[in-house]
Order: sequence, then C-alpha cells, then structure tokens
Amino acid sequence: MRVRFHGIPRPVLFDGCADLLDRLAPLTQGWRWQASDDPAAPIISVTAVTSGWRIVSQWTPEPATYDDAADIVCALFADLVLAYVEADPRLLCLHAGAVAIGPNTNGGSNAAAPLFVFPAETQAGKSTLTAALAISGGCLYSDDVLPIDLGSPAASAVAIGLAPRPRLPLPDALPPHLHEAMLRRIALSNSRYGYVALAREQLAPLGERRPIAAFVRLERAAGHAALTDAPRSEIMTLLLRQNFGARPPAGEMVERFAALTAAARCWRLRYNDVGEAVALLMAQAAQTAASAAHRLSA
Repeated sequence: MRVRFHGIPRPVLFDGCADLLDRLAPLTQGWRWQASDDPAAPIISVTAVTSGWRIVSQWTPEPATYDDAADIVCALFADLVLAYVEADPRLLCLHAGAVAIGPNTNGGSNAAAPLFVFPAETQAGKSTLTAALAISGGCLYSDDVLPIDLGSPAASAVAIGLAPRPRLPLPDALPPHLHEAMLRRIALSNSRYGYVALAREQLAPLGERRPIAAFVRLERAAGHAALTDAPRSEIMTLLLRQNFGARPPAGEMVERFAALTAAARCWRLRYNDVGEAVALLMAQAAQTAASAAHRLSA
C-alpha cells in the first residue's frame, strides 16, 4: 500500500503492514495521509518480515529490521520528520524539546503562551520534562527533534505533532500525580520507552509555528530546582552543536543563531525533581507572558 503524507513529496510504501498506520493515529496531531497510486519511488519503505518489520529510506540506506512495534514506529517517525523537514528548504532541525507553557483556552494552545526550547544532550530528561509540562497545562511542540523556520526575519519553532516518548521506567523523581497521568496515557511502549498519548489541546499540530521566548539548558543535579541565567555564547554553541539537516552556509547559520539567542532569554535549569522543575518553569512562563503583554500595551 502506497500512502501520501501531506507535506512529503513522495509516497511511503507499507508492504504488508498498512496496520502500522493505526498505531500512528493516536500518537499524532495534524499529520494527514491517504492511500495513493503515485508511481514515484517511495521515499520510505516499510515491509512486514517474519521477524517484524524492515525499513529503508534515504536516511536509512542500509535496511534496518525491528521486532518491536514501538521501535519500528520510532524509526518511521524519525524518517517522516526528516522527509517533512527536507521538503522545506527554510527548515533546520535541532535536537531539542519545546513546550508552549501557559493555560490552554478553547481546546487549543494559548497564542500568548511563551515557547521554551530545551536543547539538551541525551539523557538530560527532556522527554519526561516536556511531557510533564504538557500534562500540567502546556502544549508540546517537540520532545526531541524541533524544526526551526529560518525563512522569516524572526525565526520560529515548528511543531512536529508527535507524542512524547519518555524513557521507562519513569523516574522516581516524578510526582505521583504526574507518574500516574503518564502511565495512564501510554499508548505504545516497550521495556525502554513509552509513547504518551496527549490530549488534543496538549499537543500542537504538525506545522504550527511560534516564536521562541527562551532557551533552557537542562542539567540533572541533586538539590532543589534552580533556573539561572546562562551565557548566550554557551547556548549558541549548544545550538550549533545540536543542529542537523539541510543547512545554510556556516556564516549565515552563525548569524541566524546569534539573532535567535539575542531575541530570546537564555537559562540553565538544574533539577532533580521533575515536579519542582515544572512548577518553576510554569511560574517563569507566567512572568514572561506578563512582561510581553506589558511591553505590547506600553
């Protein structure tokens, strides 16, 4: 079965495994697809095999085989996001989580809620933290891979419309109410990861854009959560190290990231208790939103 995903120029082939689409639906927001007779070479091919599924694409040129549904869905999502990003030359990808933090209204994300971006190295806890923020009243843009639209003077983050995938087991430093909420919403999992199916208002749809209010570097450390200023040079270096995909010339990219960090706040969050971190970030987001509203009314 050939399927066309909106925003991706060539079809995706599901050979004997069209039922995988049923697994994608509860984990996505804003992704649209339909059966297609497009004869173009598939941009991604997924084939049912005796041991599970095999996937091949221009990003996975050597076929990879998975015997676990959560793993094949993760591999497929990774290639779909890359296909979506590379179809738009304005987009650049960061390894980062992002959440618009503010109360949701009318079943959708609050347009005034500031977007906090969490560029972080592996195992800094960004998937668990961003999922907790979404469940606590935010709206998730990404938990791991964040496209940035460099095509406008004020670069914006672009939602990928995919459920977060925190590591399992969930950390002990997670308040009971958040622990229970995440476990209750896990829709697909294995022994290492679980996809948390967020409510509609908690997950921004694919393609939704929002300016970046702050970059927050995550650091796991003992003690109470603390949010402190970070040098812009530190955040800019982190962004340059964490980006991938189609890139403008190096000089232009440095200029764009310099402009991004100049227009946003730059913080470092040291934390161990996720509940403390959520409360601290939500309080800071409320203060950021109030300051922005005051500037607009002045």
